[in-house]
Amino acid sequence: MLAKLKWVLLFGACLLVGVFLGSVFKSPPDQRSGVSDSPAVEAPGGENAPDNSMTWSVTVGSKPWAVALSPGGDVAYVANQQSRTVTFVQTRTRRVAATVEVGQLPSAMALDAQGGLLYVANNGDDSLSVVDVDKRTVVATVSVGDGPSGIALDRGTALVTNFGDATVSIVDLATRSVTGVIPVGKGPSAVVVDGRRAYVTNNGDRSLSVIDVDARTVIGTVDLRDTPYSLAADPTSHRVLVTGVDGGEVIVVDTTSLQVSGHWTVGHGPQGIGIDPGSGVAYVSVGSRGLALVDLKKGTVTTTVDVGAAPNAVAVDPKSHLVVVADSGDRSISVRQP
Repeated sequence: MLAKLKWVLLFGACLLVGVFLGSVFKSPPDQRSGVSDSPAVEAPGGENAPDNSMTWSVTVGSKPWAVALSPGGDVAYVANQQSRTVTFVQTRTRRVAATVEVGQLPSAMALDAQGGLLYVANNGDDSLSVVDVDKRTVVATVSVGDGPSGIALDRGTALVTNFGDATVSIVDLATRSVTGVIPVGKGPSAVVVDGRRAYVTNNGDRSLSVIDVDARTVIGTVDLRDTPYSLAADPTSHRVLVTGVDGGEVIVVDTTSLQVSGHWTVGHGPQGIGIDPGSGVAYVSVGSRGLALVDLKKGTVTTTVDVGAAPNAVAVDPKSHLVVVADSGDRSISVRQP
């Protein structure tokens, strides 16, 4: 098996983020599937906390790494790398409703809400788990490339980045089979679809690959000059926002010119990013326990709020304005619920 994506977070006096290793993690402990009734824990400030604070948290599995939200934000799906599970959290009741076992090192997810299926990219065993969210069980497993690390859905297909072999697999969701493979840069990790293009962050060569999803080919490459971690498309403008780990920044890419058009300083070691276009805010996980709120018009941080340890993925529901952060060092998620 080729080298896979490994993100190592070291704690102590400082936080080291975005480290990739060539070896495989030790086997994580087993966690029994089933239904739980774990209550939420109020974060500092509680329900009367000021606007923009994180209002509550709930314990999930070991090393939560990715988050997906149902439309409206009623359910948060959390992929736990070391537990090899996905936790279902009901945000209205603030409780864990179920835990489903998936593959090894689940690292990214995408929800087909209409089809009632959650697609989980398992970095440790080169697979895609298909989870029926109503039955709360895995209904299929699809083999993809080496070290799947990111996933995005597009018109009946899934685009899966394969960190180990520098490709994107095109998966037909009806037949649940790979129908194409697109070579990209070294160490592809995150992917987002915006219109008829997909954007892929390449950690190994610090670049962004631009894919024509209809032609299934790379039509451009943007030199980021920083190590990318995650990205989000801003639906209110022709921009893709990429977190740059080394520079403590968000890199702004103009999707018309395919050029870097700006750099926003956000804080140490930014990782996950989510956009709330209605509020005009980008949420970026930073440092050992921070979430930076960035004004999308000005490109400046308005405030940074406390979350759990080693915040990673960020998910935002544009309808309810719910924000969920995966706290990979705390076995928890932090939630801002207006």
